[in-house]
Amino acid sequence: FFSPMPTHSEGPLASASADPLSDLWRKLSRPAAYSRHLPTLELGAYDAEDALAHDACFHASDSALDDEDVRSLGLALTKAAPASLKSIHLGGNALRGGSLAALLAALPAAPALETLWLADNELDGAAMAAFAMCTGNGGGGGALKHLSLQRNRVGDDGAASLAAALAGGALPALELLYLGENEVGDAGATSLAE
Repeated sequence: FFSPMPTHSEGPLASASADPLSDLWRKLSRPAAYSRHLPTLELGAYDAEDALAHDACFHASDSALDDEDVRSLGLALTKAAPASLKSIHLGGNALRGGSLAALLAALPAAPALETLWLADNELDGAAMAAFAMCTGNGGGGGALKHLSLQRNRVGDDGAASLAAALAGGALPALELLYLGENEVGDAGATSLAE
C-alpha cells in the first residue's frame, strides 16, 4: 500500500543490530511513505521508540511480535519510564504467559497507564496465573481502568486466577474487563462474579 519516500538520511531503520531493543524498534517503526492508492498523499514516519517514550497511546497490534519482542518491550518500558503513556495496544500478536509476565513486570514504569489491549492473542490459564502474580500485591497496573482480553484462551482456570487477583486488590482502578470469546464456562463466570 505504501511506496517509500526517497531519502538519503540515516534513520532508526538504517542498520541492523544484535541489540534486542534496536531490533524491536526496527520492527515497529516505519519510514515516511507515499500512498500507492493516492500517490500525492504522504504518510508520516512512525518512530516506535519515540512513541513509547512520549505519546499517550502506543500501538503495536498485529505486528507479529514474538516472545523476545515482548520481553524487549518490557525492558523498553522500564528504560523509558513513560509518564504520559495511557494505553498500550498489543492485540493480534500471539502473546503467551512468559512474555506477558515480562511486560507486566514493567507496568510500574508507566504509572498513568489506563488501557491495556491484549485481545486476539494466545493467553491461557497459565498466562492469567502469571498476570495475577505480576499485578497482585502492589504490582503494576494500579491506574489500569480497561483490560481487554477477549478472543484468547483464558478458560475457567484463567478466569479463577484473574478473579482471585482482583479480589485480592490487584488493579484497584479497573472499570471494564473484556473477556468475551475465551472459553470461560459457568465455573469461571462464577469465580469472576463473586
